Amino acid sequence: MAAISTTAPTRASFVRRAAASAGTVYRLATGTSGGRFGVVVLAIILLIVIVGPFVAPFGITQVAGVPFGAPNGTHLLGTDYLGRDVLSRFLHGGSTLVILSLLAPLISLVIGGVIGTLAGSIGGRFDLVTTWIVDVVLSLPALILALLVLASLGTGPGASLAALTVVLAPGAIRVARAATREAASADYVEAALARGENRLSIAVREILPNTRSVLAADFGARVGFAALIYAGISFLGVGQSPPAADWGLMINENRIGLLTQPIAVVVPAIAIALFTVSVTSVSDSIARSVGGRTR
Repeated sequence: MAAISTTAPTRASFVRRAAASAGTVYRLATGTSGGRFGVVVLAIILLIVIVGPFVAPFGITQVAGVPFGAPNGTHLLGTDYLGRDVLSRFLHGGSTLVILSLLAPLISLVIGGVIGTLAGSIGGRFDLVTTWIVDVVLSLPALILALLVLASLGTGPGASLAALTVVLAPGAIRVARAATREAASADYVEAALARGENRLSIAVREILPNTRSVLAADFGARVGFAALIYAGISFLGVGQSPPAADWGLMINENRIGLLTQPIAVVVPAIAIALFTVSVTSVSDSIARSVGGRTR
């Protein structure tokens, strides 16, 4: 008898589950008017980030006109302080911000979820030390903390990712710990303790899966915060180094010509603001939909 392959059904079921999960997230994200606005804006920004580099009319380092040239038929958004095409640099400049703004909160979510859940469920000296470290780190201004990390690691996407993770992880730990402390009094935790399970097993099997919604809502809020922090360090010139195309760096480079060619500053600034607002709106919509609340 020929062997029956289970590969196709397994792949098909995986695709169905993935599609169902994506559909659920979309319904939650568009559950409010703000969420629908956020989804549309976020989709446009992601389209710019993905497609933009392929349709940019000039190279990011190509001097194609006079410095701070006004918009015209050749340069739709004008030129920057060196005469480079603003539209081309804008189309290339959002990828690092978007990727790091998503990746850093995700790493922080994993770190914070594990450490915060363990601290909240185990308690004792580990909880005290963890809480003390988190309080000390959170007492520092976020931008100053990021700059301190970058001062030791240097510039570039990798260093920026590390800096953002250091900034975001303590807050994620605090949220996870608070959610764990609240969940620890639930009946299913008491039942697990009565069965003789140890606290570490309860934290991993019982508490962590039941705090996912809280951590997911916190993740969405931290994406917007990460975007603002990264834009800040890029504006200060320690995120990306010239001649890289980066929205925050574009603001810094062209601010000297704000009155002459404001588009070179205003367009990337608006893009950063819209990305932050859209992500926050989507995460807020998901949190409200999960909680059964509407605007």
